[in-house]
Amino acid sequence: MPATPVDIVDGELRATGVRQTNLLPLPIEAAGDCSLLLRLANHTTLEIKGRGLQVEALSGGRFVEELPDELRPRQA
Repeated sequence: MPATPVDIVDGELRATGVRQTNLLPLPIEAAGDCSLLLRLANHTTLEIKGRGLQVEALSGGRFVEELPDELRPRQA
Protein backbone atom coordinates (compact mmCIF):
# COMPACT_ATOMS: atom_id res chain seq x y z
CA MET A 1 0.00 0.00 0.00
CA PRO A 2 1.27 3.49 -0.81
CA ALA A 3 1.87 6.01 1.94
CA THR A 4 -1.27 8.13 2.39
CA PRO A 5 -2.60 10.62 1.69
CA VAL A 6 -1.63 10.76 -1.99
CA ASP A 7 -3.41 12.31 -4.97
CA ILE A 8 -4.75 10.18 -7.83
CA VAL A 9 -3.62 11.58 -11.17
CA ASP A 10 -5.10 9.01 -13.56
CA GLY A 11 -6.85 5.68 -13.58
CA GLU A 12 -8.74 3.05 -15.46
CA LEU A 13 -11.69 0.84 -14.59
CA ARG A 14 -12.09 -2.52 -16.32
CA ALA A 15 -15.05 -4.82 -15.78
CA THR A 16 -17.04 -7.28 -17.85
CA GLY A 17 -18.84 -5.15 -20.43
CA VAL A 18 -17.33 -1.89 -19.08
CA ARG A 19 -14.13 -0.04 -19.84
CA GLN A 20 -13.96 3.56 -18.76
CA THR A 21 -11.19 6.13 -18.49
CA ASN A 22 -11.45 9.79 -17.44
CA LEU A 23 -15.23 9.86 -16.91
CA LEU A 24 -17.27 7.25 -15.08
CA PRO A 25 -21.05 7.39 -15.45
CA LEU A 26 -22.83 6.68 -12.16
CA PRO A 27 -24.48 4.46 -11.11
CA ILE A 28 -22.59 1.55 -12.69
CA GLU A 29 -22.89 -2.19 -12.07
CA ALA A 30 -21.10 -5.16 -13.64
CA ALA A 31 -20.64 -8.85 -12.94
CA GLY A 32 -17.50 -10.92 -13.47
CA ASP A 33 -13.84 -9.99 -13.19
CA CYS A 34 -13.02 -6.34 -12.60
CA SER A 35 -9.98 -4.20 -11.83
CA LEU A 36 -9.27 -0.61 -10.90
CA LEU A 37 -5.84 0.78 -11.80
CA LEU A 38 -4.91 4.07 -10.14
CA ARG A 39 -1.83 6.12 -11.08
CA LEU A 40 -0.74 8.16 -8.09
CA ALA A 41 1.02 11.52 -7.82
CA ASN A 42 4.05 9.86 -6.19
CA HIS A 43 4.68 7.96 -9.48
CA THR A 44 3.39 4.63 -8.20
CA THR A 45 0.37 2.60 -9.26
CA LEU A 46 -2.22 0.75 -7.25
CA GLU A 47 -4.27 -2.05 -8.81
CA ILE A 48 -7.33 -3.52 -7.11
CA LYS A 49 -8.85 -6.72 -8.57
CA GLY A 50 -12.03 -8.58 -7.72
CA ARG A 51 -15.32 -9.98 -9.00
CA GLY A 52 -18.43 -7.89 -9.42
CA LEU A 53 -18.73 -4.15 -9.26
CA GLN A 54 -21.36 -1.74 -8.01
CA VAL A 55 -20.72 2.01 -7.73
CA GLU A 56 -23.34 4.59 -6.82
CA ALA A 57 -23.23 8.20 -5.72
CA LEU A 58 -24.07 8.65 -2.05
CA SER A 59 -24.30 12.44 -2.13
CA GLY A 60 -24.35 15.35 -4.53
CA GLY A 61 -21.30 16.09 -6.61
CA ARG A 62 -19.04 19.09 -6.30
CA PHE A 63 -17.65 21.32 -9.05
CA VAL A 64 -14.17 20.26 -10.15
CA GLU A 65 -13.66 21.61 -13.67
CA GLU A 66 -15.50 22.61 -16.82
CA LEU A 67 -15.93 19.79 -19.33
CA PRO A 68 -15.42 20.27 -23.07
CA ASP A 69 -18.73 20.15 -24.97
CA GLU A 70 -17.98 16.70 -26.44
CA LEU A 71 -17.65 15.21 -22.91
CA ARG A 72 -20.71 16.84 -21.34
CA PRO A 73 -23.69 14.58 -20.56
CA ARG A 74 -26.62 15.03 -22.91
CA GLN A 75 -29.54 16.94 -21.42
CA ALA A 76 -32.73 14.88 -21.25
